[in-house]
Amino acid sequence: MTQPAPMIHLTARALPGTLLFHDWTEALELWRRLLRAFPDARALCLMPNHPHVVTPDDHARARLTGVMSGYARWRGHHRDQDAACWQPQPRAEPIPDAAHQRRTVRYVLLNPCRGNLVADPLAWPLSLHRDLVGLGDPAWRARDPDALHRYVSSDPTVSVSGTELPGLYAGRASLDAIEAAVGAVLRLQPSDARVCPPARKLLVRAAWYRDHTDLPALAAHLGVSRSGAYKLLGTPPTRASIGEDPWLSAVLRATGDPRFPALTPRRGGAYWSDWRL
Repeated sequence: MTQPAPMIHLTARALPGTLLFHDWTEALELWRRLLRAFPDARALCLMPNHPHVVTPDDHARARLTGVMSGYARWRGHHRDQDAACWQPQPRAEPIPDAAHQRRTVRYVLLNPCRGNLVADPLAWPLSLHRDLVGLGDPAWRARDPDALHRYVSSDPTVSVSGTELPGLYAGRASLDAIEAAVGAVLRLQPSDARVCPPARKLLVRAAWYRDHTDLPALAAHLGVSRSGAYKLLGTPPTRASIGEDPWLSAVLRATGDPRFPALTPRRGGAYWSDWRL
């Protein structure tokens, strides 16, 4: 029987005094490249000047090298400047056993909190934590999301006793709050959320569930026809059916939760504007 590849912890750092991204367009470009390169990752987090990846050691270092060089070229073209942005890649750290893997995953997912970027691991969009606990891409969902979140969030930088995952409640929410949740869950900027077909469908279905049942008004809000709004809605969601649509469930749970802000710069700058280099 073929033995599974051992797990390793990979990282790479930007050049001294350099941030890897200046805005969400650049941040999401690098994030999506990492996701494509590491579909087998156990944990992944992108910080302003370095990524972390916990993954099986299956040509993983070469894959990260490919991400680094590809992003550097894209970034240089995007900015019309020198493409250099990375230090030489350090050696991978082997993870000897399951207990060490669990602690390493926790360390990686807590990076944004320990770096004072956010106060809860759910609040940092460039991390697999949301996905692992059922509040993002269902393809990454962990076997026991509640236990994982309790374990990761039980930290002095968050809360010694841990934090609660958002629940599914009934009742009205504003369209702005729903739209912010859709963008947060799908990792889309507001300018993209209204034109992305999956996002528009989620917005209509989540809005209907939150008592926005005037479809002509929703159609006007989105800039689509009435027939288009009815097509996006499909079979109206009910509490009993939401479990069949993990994306919709994630949006409804994230709506109104302050840990899922829209991907817009904060007042005074972006999330990472005062990140220490």
